[in-house]
Parts: sequence; C-alpha cells; structure tokens
Amino acid sequence: MSKQVVISTGFDRAYFPKTIDYIDSVTKHGEFDDYVALCLNFLPSESEQHQPWRYVYVDENHVIAPHSNRCIQHGAFISFLNLNQDDVVLFTDSDMQMQRRMWPEEQAILQKLKHGEVFVGENKDANETLYEEAKYLRSFVPVESLPDIFNKTNIKTAKCYNTGVMAATVSTFSIILKEYAMNIGDIDYTFEHYARQQWLISYVIACRGDLSVRVMPATFHTHGCHGVKPGTAYNGLSYTYNGVDILFAHNLQPHMFG
Repeated sequence: MSKQVVISTGFDRAYFPKTIDYIDSVTKHGEFDDYVALCLNFLPSESEQHQPWRYVYVDENHVIAPHSNRCIQHGAFISFLNLNQDDVVLFTDSDMQMQRRMWPEEQAILQKLKHGEVFVGENKDANETLYEEAKYLRSFVPVESLPDIFNKTNIKTAKCYNTGVMAATVSTFSIILKEYAMNIGDIDYTFEHYARQQWLISYVIACRGDLSVRVMPATFHTHGCHGVKPGTAYNGLSYTYNGVDILFAHNLQPHMFG
C-alpha cells in the first residue's frame, strides 16, 4: 500500500462550533488521502458532519499524557487513526483557515517525509529559543532555574516551534509521544500557560538525536500567536506572506492589520 497523507484535527463538543469554518475551508481546498476529525467524548450528529471528513469518537480515558486544555497535538492522536507507520499525518489546530490548494512542491514535502523528520514552523521568529519562550509561559519557578530542570538539551539554544500545524510520519509521532509522556510531569509543574504543550514538544525534538526539523515556510503556515509576523498582510480577502496567500492562516484577524 502506498504512503497516505492524512489531515487531522481534534476538538471537544464545546469547541466544535468554532471549527466549522476551518473544516469547510479544508473541504474546499484540501487534496489529502483522508480527512479525520477526532472528537473528544462526543460525536457530531450526521447532519453536523461534513464530507469527506471522518468523525472519530475519542474516549479521553484512552488519551496518553492528556493536556489540561484537551489538545492532543503531542502525538496522542495516532492510536485513533488506524494508519501505517510510514503514513504522514498533518495535524492542525482548528482556529485557522486553509486559504488555497497546496502547491505541488508542498505536496511533495509531505509525501517525502521520512522517519525522524518533523515538518513544523517558527514560533515567535527563527531565533526564538525555548529559554526565551519560557518567559511567556507563566513559570511557577524562576526562569533562571529552567536549564537545570530541563537539562537533556541546552534550552538557551534549542528552538521553539509553533506546533499548531505539524507533519510527520506515524512512527515519528510515536517517538514524540513517548518522550513527551516521560516529561509531562515536569512541564505541568513548571508552567501555567497552555502553550507549555508546544514548548515540551519542541524540547522533545531538541533532545532526541533521532529527530530533525524541516522548517515549515511562512507561506505554508503563519500564525498571529506572537503578533503579526513581518511580511504578513491582509488584503481584504486573504492573509498573505510576502504577497502570497498563506496556506494555513492561523489565529489571524483583520483587526490585527489596522
């Protein structure tokens, strides 16, 4: 069987109404082998479901290393997808829009991802480290003590990524999940902010010698989580980066552009 490229997202009943526009945008522009919506402790009625999406019930009692905001982007979704180890999952948040079809070169990147490769983009900017990002996460301990707590890599040089859009093979996500679960106790007792999840994912990637990052370009995914990235604009119809429609425009609003 040839490798599949699957898009997936997850949400609970309370968040479900906020996902409809995103689901519809992927339906309009997506060219994936499968579309899977993971539904935490609920399943939408047939009238609420949108083809070609498959809606899968997820029993939260079976989620590995659950996060307080119920997000499962740390790889906890893999056991609910029934995929082969070399299949690729593009897992996304759902507070975004897919604005266009993928270019052939973008499709090729996903199709060619190998075991150990993670396709993920910048968080604040290309230079932001885990140590710098930690200052935003409402730490329960002095930030200066963090290198001693998280000492499997140098957090003053390791990069922080935005994991709201992330792609890897199932086998790679399995590695991330296992390492994440081993460190979740430390992270939950260290940071209050929900973005501690992507911080820990970034930490795991930095720690593992068998993982590498292919940096996702801003034309593939741009977010507004740290304000407006230089080069990003809104033209009244779509969000662009250097004049090009962004594939996944994430947490961007017209009012952010004055």
